[in-house]
Amino acid sequence: DELVKALRHEDESAVDLLRAALLLARLDNEDFDLEVYLDRAERIVRNVSEDFPEDATGEDKLKALVKHLFDQLGYHGSTGDYLSRSNSYLNEVMDDREGLPITLSVLFIELADRLELPVSGVGIPRHFIAMYREKADLEKPEGQPREILIDVFGGGKFVTRKQAAELSGFALDDDDFKPASKRSIILRMLRNLLNGA
Repeated sequence: DELVKALRHEDESAVDLLRAALLLARLDNEDFDLEVYLDRAERIVRNVSEDFPEDATGEDKLKALVKHLFDQLGYHGSTGDYLSRSNSYLNEVMDDREGLPITLSVLFIELADRLELPVSGVGIPRHFIAMYREKADLEKPEGQPREILIDVFGGGKFVTRKQAAELSGFALDDDDFKPASKRSIILRMLRNLLNGA
């Protein structure tokens, strides 16, 4: 089974998170055409990259992705029937353009990856966000990487660590902002399904 192989894969970079997340939908709908959704993601990537300004920085590209996905395509967090299994199935999230924080984050992370943007998932307590983090510039004395937190459930809003803590309802420390592995993201999605969310 392809999903089991992805979960057991030792090399994180070899795991296609989008494909693995789509395979979860086969739990309830084994007949949907996975390739249609992979193609749709590639089409979004092409459309976003066409809007990149010349000499765009990573942050410019990130903003273009946010604008395209949330403002132009209308993706948003599900507030009507949050516990619906549809919100955990990425094919239905892509059809309905709404979902849970984690499913919207998976789509956002994978689109960013295809645009060569360093975006990962961050599983803070009771919420899930995306994080853009550039590599530290060793030429700069402070050597701190640029970090932008994105609340995809909130329409792609950029948030501070303090605002992320407010979304979570818990005090957060540096450990809470460590990138989640692809395996842990899929397992969290599976747990959501098993727990009825």
